[in-house]
Amino acid sequence: MVVMASVLPALPAHADSDDDQITHMAIRADVGVDGSAMVTLDFDFNFGDDSGHGPYLTFPERMAIQDDPDHWRSLPISEITASSPTAPTDLDIDRDSGAVQVKFGDSDVDLEGTHTYQVSYRIAGVINPATSAGLDEFSWNPIGTEWEVPLHDVTVTVTMPTDIVRVGCFAGEKYDTDCSPAPTSSARTATFGSFDLTPGQGLQVVTGVPAGSFPGVAPILVHRSTVGNTLGVNPVSLGLAAAVLGGGSAVAALVARRRPRPAPATTAVAVRETPPEGVPPGLVGVLADEKADNDDVAATLLDLAVRGHLHVEQGESSGPILVRAQPAPPDDGLLPFERALLDGIFSATPRVDLGDTDSDISAAAAACRQEMDSEVARRGWFPVSPMKTRTRWLLAGLLIGLVGIATTVVFSMFLGLGFIGLALVGVGVVVCCLSGVAVAPTPAGTEIQAQAEGFRQYLSTSDADTLALPPGVDLFSLYLPWTVLWGLTEHWSSIFAALAAKGTVLSAPVWYPGLTPQMWRQNGSGLLDGIQGLSHAATSSMTAATSSSSGSSGFSGGGGVGGGGGGGW
Repeated sequence: MVVMASVLPALPAHADSDDDQITHMAIRADVGVDGSAMVTLDFDFNFGDDSGHGPYLTFPERMAIQDDPDHWRSLPISEITASSPTAPTDLDIDRDSGAVQVKFGDSDVDLEGTHTYQVSYRIAGVINPATSAGLDEFSWNPIGTEWEVPLHDVTVTVTMPTDIVRVGCFAGEKYDTDCSPAPTSSARTATFGSFDLTPGQGLQVVTGVPAGSFPGVAPILVHRSTVGNTLGVNPVSLGLAAAVLGGGSAVAALVARRRPRPAPATTAVAVRETPPEGVPPGLVGVLADEKADNDDVAATLLDLAVRGHLHVEQGESSGPILVRAQPAPPDDGLLPFERALLDGIFSATPRVDLGDTDSDISAAAAACRQEMDSEVARRGWFPVSPMKTRTRWLLAGLLIGLVGIATTVVFSMFLGLGFIGLALVGVGVVVCCLSGVAVAPTPAGTEIQAQAEGFRQYLSTSDADTLALPPGVDLFSLYLPWTVLWGLTEHWSSIFAALAAKGTVLSAPVWYPGLTPQMWRQNGSGLLDGIQGLSHAATSSMTAATSSSSGSSGFSGGGGVGGGGGGGW
Protein backbone atom coordinates (compact mmCIF):
# COMPACT_ATOMS: atom_id res chain seq x y z
CA MET A 1 0.00 0.00 0.00
CA VAL A 2 1.45 3.32 -1.09
CA VAL A 3 0.53 6.15 1.26
CA MET A 4 0.71 9.60 -0.29
CA ALA A 5 2.41 12.41 1.58
CA SER A 6 -0.08 14.22 3.73
CA VAL A 7 -0.65 17.96 3.87
CA LEU A 8 -1.84 19.07 7.25
CA PRO A 9 -4.87 21.39 7.29
CA ALA A 10 -4.45 25.01 8.28
CA LEU A 11 -4.21 25.16 12.07
CA PRO A 12 -3.79 28.22 14.30
CA ALA A 13 -0.58 30.12 13.58
CA HIS A 14 2.18 30.25 16.16
CA ALA A 15 4.73 32.93 16.93
CA ASP A 16 7.94 30.94 16.40
CA SER A 17 11.09 32.89 17.12
CA ASP A 18 13.61 32.96 14.30
CA ASP A 19 16.13 31.18 16.50
CA ASP A 20 13.88 28.62 18.20
CA GLN A 21 15.35 25.13 17.74
CA ILE A 22 15.43 21.61 19.04
CA THR A 23 18.98 20.87 20.09
CA HIS A 24 18.44 17.15 20.74
CA MET A 25 15.62 14.68 20.04
CA ALA A 26 15.57 10.97 20.79
CA ILE A 27 12.56 9.11 19.37
CA ARG A 28 11.61 5.58 20.41
CA ALA A 29 8.86 3.51 18.80
CA ASP A 30 7.83 0.19 20.32
CA VAL A 31 5.68 -1.64 17.76
CA GLY A 32 3.20 -4.16 19.14
CA VAL A 33 1.71 -7.25 17.50
CA ASP A 34 -1.61 -5.38 17.27
CA GLY A 35 -0.11 -3.08 14.63
CA SER A 36 0.16 0.00 16.83
CA ALA A 37 3.28 1.78 18.05
CA MET A 38 3.92 3.43 21.39
CA VAL A 39 6.08 6.46 20.63
CA THR A 40 8.22 8.42 23.10
CA LEU A 41 9.96 11.68 22.27
CA ASP A 42 12.70 13.06 24.54
CA PHE A 43 13.82 16.45 23.31
CA ASP A 44 15.40 19.73 24.37
CA PHE A 45 13.62 22.85 23.10
CA ASN A 46 15.60 26.07 22.99
CA PHE A 47 13.52 29.27 22.84
CA GLY A 48 16.42 31.33 21.51
CA ASP A 49 16.63 35.00 22.38
CA ASP A 50 12.88 35.33 22.94
CA SER A 51 10.60 33.82 25.50
CA GLY A 52 7.81 31.33 24.77
CA HIS A 53 5.19 29.20 26.46
CA GLY A 54 6.19 25.78 25.17
CA PRO A 55 6.45 23.54 22.11
CA TYR A 56 3.68 22.17 19.95
CA LEU A 57 3.46 19.06 17.77
CA THR A 58 1.17 18.17 14.87
CA PHE A 59 0.34 14.67 13.60
CA PRO A 60 -1.79 13.50 10.69
CA GLU A 61 -4.50 11.04 11.65
CA ARG A 62 -5.41 10.17 8.09
CA MET A 63 -3.50 10.01 4.83
CA ALA A 64 -4.47 9.62 1.19
CA ILE A 65 -3.79 6.28 -0.48
CA GLN A 66 -2.40 6.10 -3.98
CA ASP A 67 -4.79 4.35 -6.41
CA ASP A 68 -7.54 4.20 -3.79
CA PRO A 69 -9.47 7.48 -3.83
CA ASP A 70 -12.39 5.99 -1.88
CA HIS A 71 -10.50 5.49 1.42
CA TRP A 72 -8.29 7.29 3.88
CA ARG A 73 -5.49 5.47 5.68
CA SER A 74 -6.45 6.09 9.30
CA LEU A 75 -3.70 6.56 11.92
CA PRO A 76 -5.50 7.25 15.21
CA ILE A 77 -3.45 9.09 17.83
CA SER A 78 -4.22 8.36 21.50
CA GLU A 79 -2.73 8.16 25.01
CA ILE A 80 -0.99 11.54 24.69
CA THR A 81 1.08 12.53 27.72
CA ALA A 82 3.77 15.12 28.38
CA SER A 83 6.19 15.95 31.20
CA SER A 84 9.11 18.26 31.88
CA PRO A 85 11.35 18.78 34.90
CA THR A 86 11.59 22.53 34.27
CA ALA A 87 8.47 23.68 32.40
CA PRO A 88 4.68 23.39 32.67
CA THR A 89 3.17 20.78 30.32
CA ASP A 90 -0.53 21.49 30.33
CA LEU A 91 -2.01 19.83 27.25
CA ASP A 92 -4.14 21.61 24.67
CA ILE A 93 -5.27 19.06 22.05
CA ASP A 94 -7.03 20.24 18.92
CA ARG A 95 -8.34 17.86 16.23
CA ASP A 96 -9.37 19.25 12.87
CA SER A 97 -9.79 17.82 9.37
CA GLY A 98 -7.79 14.65 9.94
CA ALA A 99 -4.98 16.11 12.03
CA VAL A 100 -4.23 16.54 15.70
CA GLN A 101 -2.28 19.40 17.21
CA VAL A 102 -0.87 19.19 20.71
CA LYS A 103 0.39 22.25 22.60
CA PHE A 104 2.36 21.93 25.81
CA GLY A 105 2.75 24.70 28.35
CA ASP A 106 0.92 27.48 30.11
CA SER A 107 -0.03 30.72 28.38
CA ASP A 108 0.57 32.57 31.65
CA VAL A 109 4.16 31.29 31.98
CA ASP A 110 6.97 32.67 29.81
CA LEU A 111 9.92 30.37 29.28
CA GLU A 112 13.48 31.23 28.24
CA GLY A 113 16.51 29.19 27.34
CA THR A 114 16.41 25.41 26.92
CA HIS A 115 13.86 23.07 28.50
CA THR A 116 13.62 19.28 28.38
CA TYR A 117 10.38 17.54 27.48
CA GLN A 118 9.16 13.97 27.24
CA VAL A 119 6.09 13.32 25.12
CA SER A 120 4.46 9.98 24.47
CA TYR A 121 1.52 8.85 22.36
CA ARG A 122 0.15 5.76 20.65
CA ILE A 123 -0.37 5.61 16.89
CA ALA A 124 -2.46 2.77 15.48
CA GLY A 125 -2.65 1.18 12.05
CA VAL A 126 1.04 1.62 11.19
CA ILE A 127 1.88 -1.82 9.78
CA ASN A 128 1.88 -2.62 6.05
CA PRO A 129 1.54 -6.39 5.93
CA ALA A 130 2.88 -8.55 3.09
CA THR A 131 4.33 -5.73 0.96
CA SER A 132 5.88 -6.17 -2.47
CA ALA A 133 9.21 -6.78 -0.71
CA GLY A 134 7.68 -9.90 0.85
CA LEU A 135 7.85 -8.45 4.35
CA ASP A 136 5.62 -6.94 6.99
CA GLU A 137 6.82 -3.35 7.22
CA PHE A 138 6.76 -0.48 9.62
CA SER A 139 7.30 2.46 7.24
CA TRP A 140 7.00 5.58 9.36
CA ASN A 141 7.77 9.29 9.25
CA PRO A 142 8.91 10.17 12.78
CA ILE A 143 9.76 13.65 11.52
CA GLY A 144 7.31 15.19 9.06
CA THR A 145 7.88 18.03 6.63
CA GLU A 146 5.73 20.49 8.59
CA TRP A 147 8.32 21.38 11.25
CA GLU A 148 8.88 25.13 11.57
CA VAL A 149 12.11 24.96 13.57
CA PRO A 150 15.41 23.19 12.88
CA LEU A 151 16.10 19.89 14.62
CA HIS A 152 19.58 18.76 15.65
CA ASP A 153 20.94 15.44 16.85
CA VAL A 154 17.82 13.48 15.93
CA THR A 155 17.96 9.73 16.63
CA VAL A 156 15.27 7.11 16.14
CA THR A 157 15.06 3.69 17.74
CA VAL A 158 12.46 1.16 16.58
CA THR A 159 11.68 -2.08 18.38
CA MET A 160 9.65 -4.74 16.55
CA PRO A 161 7.96 -7.81 18.04
CA THR A 162 10.13 -10.14 15.90
CA ASP A 163 13.66 -10.00 14.52
CA ILE A 164 14.25 -7.32 11.92
CA VAL A 165 15.52 -8.53 8.56
CA ARG A 166 15.80 -5.25 6.66
CA VAL A 167 16.02 -1.54 7.44
CA GLY A 168 15.87 1.64 5.39
CA CYS A 169 16.06 5.37 5.98
CA PHE A 170 15.25 8.39 3.78
CA ALA A 171 15.28 12.14 4.37
CA GLY A 172 14.41 15.35 2.57
CA GLU A 173 11.37 17.28 1.49
CA LYS A 174 10.18 14.24 -0.52
CA TYR A 175 11.83 11.54 1.56
CA ASP A 176 14.00 10.64 -1.44
CA THR A 177 17.56 10.94 -0.07
CA ASP A 178 19.33 8.03 1.61
CA CYS A 179 20.17 8.82 5.21
CA SER A 180 23.71 9.31 6.37
CA PRO A 181 24.74 7.60 8.55
CA ALA A 182 23.01 4.46 7.33
CA PRO A 183 20.65 2.66 9.70
CA THR A 184 21.63 -0.45 11.61
CA SER A 185 19.69 -3.25 13.28
CA SER A 186 20.25 -5.98 15.79
CA ALA A 187 17.64 -8.62 16.55
CA ARG A 188 14.40 -6.73 17.16
CA THR A 189 15.88 -3.22 17.37
CA ALA A 190 16.83 -0.78 14.61
CA THR A 191 18.67 2.50 15.14
CA PHE A 192 18.76 5.57 12.92
CA GLY A 193 20.85 8.73 13.18
CA SER A 194 21.86 11.08 14.37
CA PHE A 195 20.61 13.70 11.89
CA ASP A 196 20.32 17.45 11.59
CA LEU A 197 17.15 18.56 9.77
CA THR A 198 16.11 22.00 8.61
CA PRO A 199 12.47 23.14 8.53
CA GLY A 200 10.63 21.34 5.73
CA GLN A 201 12.92 18.29 5.74
CA GLY A 202 11.33 15.02 6.83
CA LEU A 203 12.68 11.69 8.01
CA GLN A 204 11.33 8.24 7.03
CA VAL A 205 12.44 5.04 8.73
CA VAL A 206 11.56 1.54 7.50
CA THR A 207 11.91 -1.75 9.35
CA GLY A 208 10.93 -5.05 7.79
CA VAL A 209 10.15 -8.32 9.50
CA PRO A 210 9.08 -11.67 8.03
CA ALA A 211 5.62 -11.70 6.50
CA GLY A 212 3.00 -13.04 8.92
CA SER A 213 4.60 -11.44 11.95
CA PHE A 214 1.38 -9.46 12.50
CA PRO A 215 -1.41 -12.03 12.10
CA GLY A 216 -4.77 -10.47 11.36
CA VAL A 217 -3.37 -6.94 11.18
CA ALA A 218 -4.33 -4.72 8.26
CA PRO A 219 -4.22 -0.99 7.60
CA ILE A 220 -7.19 0.89 9.02
CA LEU A 221 -9.24 2.24 6.12
CA VAL A 222 -12.06 4.74 6.48
CA HIS A 223 -14.44 6.03 3.85
CA ARG A 224 -13.29 9.05 1.88
CA SER A 225 -15.97 11.07 0.16
CA THR A 226 -15.12 11.97 -3.42
CA VAL A 227 -17.10 13.04 -6.46
CA GLY A 228 -16.80 9.53 -7.78
CA ASN A 229 -18.15 7.60 -4.79
CA THR A 230 -20.61 10.29 -3.70
CA LEU A 231 -22.32 11.10 -6.96
CA GLY A 232 -21.73 7.66 -8.37
CA VAL A 233 -19.33 7.87 -11.32
CA ASN A 234 -20.07 4.38 -12.57
CA PRO A 235 -22.07 2.85 -15.43
CA VAL A 236 -25.13 2.13 -13.29
CA SER A 237 -25.39 5.61 -11.76
CA LEU A 238 -24.60 7.42 -14.99
CA GLY A 239 -27.02 5.22 -16.92
CA LEU A 240 -29.85 5.88 -14.48
CA ALA A 241 -29.04 9.59 -14.44
CA ALA A 242 -29.10 9.71 -18.24
CA ALA A 243 -32.44 7.90 -18.24
CA VAL A 244 -33.91 10.34 -15.71
CA LEU A 245 -32.62 13.39 -17.55
CA GLY A 246 -33.59 12.15 -21.00
CA GLY A 247 -36.95 10.75 -19.98
CA GLY A 248 -37.90 13.71 -17.82
CA SER A 249 -36.91 16.20 -20.50
CA ALA A 250 -38.84 14.27 -23.15
CA VAL A 251 -41.97 14.19 -21.00
CA ALA A 252 -41.68 17.92 -20.29
CA ALA A 253 -41.26 18.69 -23.98
CA LEU A 254 -44.24 16.48 -24.86
CA VAL A 255 -46.47 18.20 -22.31
CA ALA A 256 -45.36 21.61 -23.57
CA ARG A 257 -46.12 20.74 -27.20
CA ARG A 258 -49.50 19.17 -26.36
CA ARG A 259 -50.89 22.47 -25.18
CA PRO A 260 -53.60 23.87 -27.50
CA ARG A 261 -51.79 24.83 -30.66
CA PRO A 262 -53.21 25.70 -34.08
CA ALA A 263 -52.35 23.72 -37.17
CA PRO A 264 -49.76 25.31 -39.48
CA ALA A 265 -51.18 27.66 -42.05
CA THR A 266 -51.46 26.10 -45.52
CA THR A 267 -52.50 29.21 -47.46
CA ALA A 268 -51.03 32.66 -47.84
CA VAL A 269 -52.27 35.42 -45.52
CA ALA A 270 -54.87 37.64 -47.12
CA VAL A 271 -53.78 41.28 -47.27
CA ARG A 272 -56.37 43.60 -45.73
CA GLU A 273 -56.64 47.41 -45.62
CA THR A 274 -58.05 47.58 -42.08
CA PRO A 275 -56.95 46.15 -38.75
CA PRO A 276 -58.87 43.32 -37.04
CA GLU A 277 -62.24 44.65 -35.94
CA GLY A 278 -62.50 45.62 -32.28
CA VAL A 279 -58.90 44.69 -31.56
CA PRO A 280 -56.56 47.35 -30.05
CA PRO A 281 -53.01 47.37 -31.43
CA GLY A 282 -51.39 46.68 -28.07
CA LEU A 283 -53.20 43.36 -27.73
CA VAL A 284 -52.00 42.26 -31.15
CA GLY A 285 -48.48 42.87 -29.89
CA VAL A 286 -49.13 40.58 -26.91
CA LEU A 287 -50.55 37.95 -29.24
CA ALA A 288 -47.57 38.14 -31.58
CA ASP A 289 -44.79 37.42 -29.08
CA GLU A 290 -46.98 35.91 -26.33
CA LYS A 291 -46.01 38.52 -23.76
CA ALA A 292 -46.88 42.10 -22.90
CA ASP A 293 -43.91 44.42 -23.35
CA ASN A 294 -43.19 48.12 -23.55
CA ASP A 295 -43.73 48.31 -27.32
CA ASP A 296 -47.30 47.15 -26.69
CA VAL A 297 -47.70 49.84 -24.02
CA ALA A 298 -46.36 52.55 -26.37
CA ALA A 299 -48.82 51.49 -29.08
CA THR A 300 -51.64 51.60 -26.53
CA LEU A 301 -50.63 55.09 -25.38
CA LEU A 302 -50.70 56.40 -28.94
CA ASP A 303 -54.01 54.70 -29.59
CA LEU A 304 -55.51 56.45 -26.57
CA ALA A 305 -54.15 59.78 -27.82
CA VAL A 306 -55.66 59.27 -31.27
CA ARG A 307 -58.99 58.43 -29.65
CA GLY A 308 -58.93 61.75 -27.75
CA HIS A 309 -58.10 60.66 -24.20
CA LEU A 310 -54.89 62.72 -24.13
CA HIS A 311 -52.83 64.95 -26.35
CA VAL A 312 -49.12 65.68 -26.72
CA GLU A 313 -47.34 68.99 -26.35
CA GLN A 314 -43.73 69.53 -27.28
CA GLY A 315 -41.71 70.71 -24.26
CA GLU A 316 -39.18 73.48 -24.64
CA SER A 317 -36.14 71.59 -23.33
CA SER A 318 -37.34 68.11 -22.36
CA GLY A 319 -39.33 65.47 -24.18
CA PRO A 320 -42.99 65.59 -25.15
CA ILE A 321 -45.55 66.36 -22.48
CA LEU A 322 -48.65 64.21 -22.09
CA VAL A 323 -51.83 66.11 -21.21
CA ARG A 324 -55.02 64.32 -20.21
CA ALA A 325 -58.11 65.48 -22.04
CA GLN A 326 -60.31 67.81 -19.98
CA PRO A 327 -63.17 67.09 -19.99
CA ALA A 328 -62.78 63.41 -20.73
CA PRO A 329 -64.11 62.30 -24.12
CA PRO A 330 -67.29 60.26 -24.30
CA ASP A 331 -66.75 56.73 -23.08
CA ASP A 332 -65.64 54.67 -26.05
CA GLY A 333 -65.36 51.45 -24.11
CA LEU A 334 -62.05 51.77 -22.34
CA LEU A 335 -60.64 48.34 -21.60
CA PRO A 336 -59.10 47.51 -18.20
CA PHE A 337 -55.53 47.78 -19.48
CA GLU A 338 -56.25 51.13 -21.14
CA ARG A 339 -57.83 52.54 -18.01
CA ALA A 340 -54.90 51.25 -15.91
CA LEU A 341 -52.48 53.09 -18.20
CA LEU A 342 -54.42 56.36 -18.24
CA ASP A 343 -55.19 56.44 -14.54
CA GLY A 344 -51.63 55.41 -13.68
CA ILE A 345 -49.91 58.05 -15.79
CA PHE A 346 -52.16 60.87 -14.62
CA SER A 347 -52.62 59.73 -11.03
CA ALA A 348 -50.97 62.86 -9.60
CA THR A 349 -51.29 65.51 -12.30
CA PRO A 350 -53.04 65.98 -15.65
CA ARG A 351 -49.71 66.97 -17.25
CA VAL A 352 -46.80 64.51 -17.36
CA ASP A 353 -43.38 65.21 -18.84
CA LEU A 354 -41.94 62.10 -20.50
CA GLY A 355 -38.46 63.30 -19.50
CA ASP A 356 -39.38 63.44 -15.80
CA THR A 357 -37.87 60.43 -14.07
CA ASP A 358 -40.09 61.01 -11.03
CA SER A 359 -43.30 60.51 -13.00
CA ASP A 360 -45.60 57.51 -12.60
CA ILE A 361 -45.18 56.30 -16.19
CA SER A 362 -43.15 53.21 -15.29
CA ALA A 363 -45.65 52.02 -12.67
CA ALA A 364 -48.52 52.73 -15.05
CA ALA A 365 -46.81 50.73 -17.81
CA ALA A 366 -46.34 47.78 -15.45
CA ALA A 367 -50.03 47.84 -14.48
CA CYS A 368 -50.98 48.08 -18.16
CA ARG A 369 -48.83 45.08 -19.09
CA GLN A 370 -50.42 43.00 -16.37
CA GLU A 371 -53.94 43.85 -17.51
CA MET A 372 -53.02 43.19 -21.16
CA ASP A 373 -51.78 39.76 -20.19
CA SER A 374 -55.14 39.02 -18.58
CA GLU A 375 -57.16 40.55 -21.46
CA VAL A 376 -55.80 38.18 -24.13
CA ALA A 377 -56.93 35.25 -21.97
CA ARG A 378 -60.39 36.78 -21.39
CA ARG A 379 -60.79 37.06 -25.15
CA GLY A 380 -60.03 33.36 -25.56
CA TRP A 381 -56.80 33.92 -27.48
CA PHE A 382 -54.87 31.83 -24.93
CA PRO A 383 -56.16 29.06 -22.60
CA VAL A 384 -54.80 31.08 -19.67
CA SER A 385 -52.77 34.27 -19.60
CA PRO A 386 -49.24 33.86 -21.00
CA MET A 387 -47.72 35.12 -17.77
CA LYS A 388 -49.60 32.54 -15.69
CA THR A 389 -48.49 29.76 -18.02
CA ARG A 390 -44.86 30.82 -17.80
CA THR A 391 -45.09 31.22 -14.03
CA ARG A 392 -46.57 27.73 -13.59
CA TRP A 393 -43.82 26.17 -15.64
CA LEU A 394 -41.11 28.14 -13.89
CA LEU A 395 -42.49 27.12 -10.48
CA ALA A 396 -42.72 23.50 -11.62
CA GLY A 397 -39.13 23.62 -12.83
CA LEU A 398 -38.01 25.19 -9.55
CA LEU A 399 -39.84 22.53 -7.54
CA ILE A 400 -38.31 19.72 -9.59
CA GLY A 401 -34.90 21.34 -9.13
CA LEU A 402 -35.35 21.52 -5.35
CA VAL A 403 -36.45 17.89 -5.26
CA GLY A 404 -33.37 17.10 -7.34
CA ILE A 405 -31.09 18.88 -4.86
CA ALA A 406 -32.63 16.99 -1.93
CA THR A 407 -32.35 13.72 -3.86
CA THR A 408 -28.70 14.46 -4.64
CA VAL A 409 -27.93 14.92 -0.94
CA VAL A 410 -29.85 11.82 0.22
CA PHE A 411 -28.69 9.54 -2.59
CA SER A 412 -25.10 10.71 -2.16
CA MET A 413 -25.10 10.08 1.57
CA PHE A 414 -26.80 6.68 1.58
CA LEU A 415 -26.55 5.17 -1.91
CA GLY A 416 -23.65 6.85 -3.68
CA LEU A 417 -25.98 7.67 -6.57
CA GLY A 418 -25.99 11.45 -6.40
CA PHE A 419 -25.92 11.83 -10.20
CA ILE A 420 -29.56 10.75 -10.27
CA GLY A 421 -30.47 13.77 -8.18
CA LEU A 422 -28.38 16.01 -10.41
CA ALA A 423 -30.31 14.62 -13.38
CA LEU A 424 -33.53 15.76 -11.70
CA VAL A 425 -32.02 19.20 -11.30
CA GLY A 426 -31.32 19.11 -15.03
CA VAL A 427 -34.94 18.21 -15.72
CA GLY A 428 -36.00 21.19 -13.64
CA VAL A 429 -33.77 23.43 -15.76
CA VAL A 430 -35.33 22.00 -18.92
CA VAL A 431 -38.83 22.66 -17.59
CA CYS A 432 -37.89 26.27 -16.85
CA CYS A 433 -36.47 26.66 -20.35
CA LEU A 434 -39.72 25.29 -21.83
CA SER A 435 -41.80 27.91 -20.04
CA GLY A 436 -41.85 30.02 -23.19
CA VAL A 437 -42.61 27.14 -25.54
CA ALA A 438 -45.53 26.09 -23.37
CA VAL A 439 -47.35 29.33 -24.20
CA ALA A 440 -49.44 28.87 -27.35
CA PRO A 441 -52.48 30.73 -28.77
CA THR A 442 -55.81 29.07 -29.34
CA PRO A 443 -57.36 28.81 -32.85
CA ALA A 444 -59.25 32.03 -32.10
CA GLY A 445 -56.01 33.76 -31.27
CA THR A 446 -54.38 32.42 -34.42
CA GLU A 447 -57.23 33.83 -36.52
CA ILE A 448 -56.61 37.30 -35.08
CA GLN A 449 -52.90 36.86 -35.76
CA ALA A 450 -53.66 36.11 -39.43
CA GLN A 451 -55.88 39.17 -39.77
CA ALA A 452 -53.24 41.38 -38.12
CA GLU A 453 -50.53 39.98 -40.39
CA GLY A 454 -52.64 40.82 -43.44
CA PHE A 455 -52.97 44.41 -42.22
CA ARG A 456 -49.22 44.61 -41.45
CA GLN A 457 -48.44 43.55 -45.01
CA TYR A 458 -50.76 46.24 -46.33
CA LEU A 459 -49.06 48.98 -44.27
CA SER A 460 -45.54 47.80 -45.17
CA THR A 461 -46.24 47.71 -48.92
CA SER A 462 -48.32 50.89 -49.27
CA ASP A 463 -46.91 54.05 -50.83
CA ALA A 464 -48.09 57.52 -51.71
CA ASP A 465 -49.54 56.29 -55.00
CA THR A 466 -51.51 53.31 -53.68
CA LEU A 467 -52.68 54.49 -50.26
CA ALA A 468 -56.38 55.22 -50.21
CA LEU A 469 -57.21 58.33 -48.16
CA PRO A 470 -60.81 58.50 -46.92
CA PRO A 471 -61.98 62.14 -46.96
CA GLY A 472 -61.90 63.91 -43.61
CA VAL A 473 -60.10 61.04 -41.87
CA ASP A 474 -56.74 61.47 -40.17
CA LEU A 475 -55.44 58.17 -41.51
CA PHE A 476 -51.88 58.91 -40.40
CA SER A 477 -52.91 59.07 -36.73
CA LEU A 478 -55.45 56.27 -37.03
CA TYR A 479 -52.84 53.72 -38.05
CA LEU A 480 -49.80 55.24 -36.35
CA PRO A 481 -50.13 52.99 -33.23
CA TRP A 482 -49.97 49.95 -35.52
CA THR A 483 -46.84 51.21 -37.27
CA VAL A 484 -45.17 51.85 -33.91
CA LEU A 485 -46.05 48.29 -32.91
CA TRP A 486 -44.46 46.82 -36.04
CA GLY A 487 -41.54 49.22 -36.47
CA LEU A 488 -43.03 50.83 -39.59
CA THR A 489 -43.26 54.40 -38.30
CA GLU A 490 -40.52 55.78 -40.53
CA HIS A 491 -42.08 54.14 -43.60
CA TRP A 492 -45.53 55.40 -42.62
CA SER A 493 -44.27 58.97 -42.10
CA SER A 494 -42.47 58.95 -45.46
CA ILE A 495 -45.74 58.13 -47.23
CA PHE A 496 -47.43 61.19 -45.77
CA ALA A 497 -44.38 63.37 -46.41
CA ALA A 498 -44.61 62.35 -50.07
CA LEU A 499 -48.33 63.06 -50.11
CA ALA A 500 -47.73 66.49 -48.61
CA ALA A 501 -45.05 67.18 -51.20
CA LYS A 502 -47.56 66.35 -53.91
CA GLY A 503 -49.99 68.90 -52.47
CA THR A 504 -52.42 66.37 -51.09
CA VAL A 505 -54.69 67.91 -48.47
CA LEU A 506 -54.03 66.10 -45.20
CA SER A 507 -55.93 66.22 -41.94
CA ALA A 508 -53.96 67.67 -39.04
CA PRO A 509 -53.47 65.37 -36.01
CA VAL A 510 -55.54 67.02 -33.28
CA TRP A 511 -53.83 64.96 -30.57
CA TYR A 512 -50.41 66.52 -31.42
CA PRO A 513 -50.99 70.25 -32.08
CA GLY A 514 -47.33 70.88 -32.88
CA LEU A 515 -47.42 68.52 -35.84
CA THR A 516 -48.82 70.14 -38.98
CA PRO A 517 -49.44 68.36 -42.30
CA GLN A 518 -46.34 70.04 -43.77
CA MET A 519 -44.00 68.92 -40.96
CA TRP A 520 -44.19 65.10 -41.09
CA ARG A 521 -40.54 64.50 -41.81
CA GLN A 522 -39.23 67.33 -39.63
CA ASN A 523 -41.14 66.67 -36.40
CA GLY A 524 -41.75 62.94 -36.68
CA SER A 525 -38.47 62.29 -34.87
CA GLY A 526 -39.58 64.34 -31.88
CA LEU A 527 -42.69 62.22 -31.52
CA LEU A 528 -40.69 59.02 -31.82
CA ASP A 529 -38.21 60.25 -29.21
CA GLY A 530 -41.10 60.76 -26.81
CA ILE A 531 -42.41 57.25 -27.41
CA GLN A 532 -38.93 55.83 -26.87
CA GLY A 533 -38.72 57.82 -23.63
CA LEU A 534 -41.88 56.14 -22.40
CA SER A 535 -40.55 52.72 -23.31
CA HIS A 536 -37.24 53.43 -21.61
CA ALA A 537 -38.93 54.66 -18.42
CA ALA A 538 -41.10 51.55 -18.26
CA THR A 539 -38.15 49.25 -18.90
CA SER A 540 -36.07 50.97 -16.21
CA SER A 541 -38.85 50.52 -13.68
CA MET A 542 -39.17 46.87 -14.55
CA THR A 543 -35.43 46.39 -14.10
CA ALA A 544 -35.34 48.19 -10.75
CA ALA A 545 -38.22 46.08 -9.35
CA THR A 546 -37.30 43.55 -10.62
CA SER A 547 -7.41 -0.66 -0.46
CA SER A 548 -6.24 -4.21 0.10
CA SER A 549 -4.16 -6.00 2.80
CA SER A 550 -0.96 -5.75 0.76
CA GLY A 551 0.87 -2.88 -0.89
CA SER A 552 4.13 -1.40 -2.09
CA SER A 553 7.27 -1.56 -0.06
CA GLY A 554 8.60 1.44 1.84
CA PHE A 555 12.21 0.57 1.04
CA SER A 556 12.12 2.79 -2.05
CA GLY A 557 11.49 5.92 0.01
CA GLY A 558 8.88 8.54 -0.78
CA GLY A 559 7.49 8.71 2.74
CA GLY A 560 5.59 6.41 5.03
CA VAL A 561 2.78 6.81 7.52
CA GLY A 562 2.72 9.54 10.12
CA GLY A 563 4.68 12.73 9.82
CA GLY A 564 3.48 16.14 10.88
CA GLY A 565 5.56 18.90 12.38
CA GLY A 566 5.96 21.24 15.27
CA GLY A 567 7.43 24.40 16.67
CA GLY A 568 7.09 26.75 19.60
CA TRP A 569 4.37 29.06 20.83
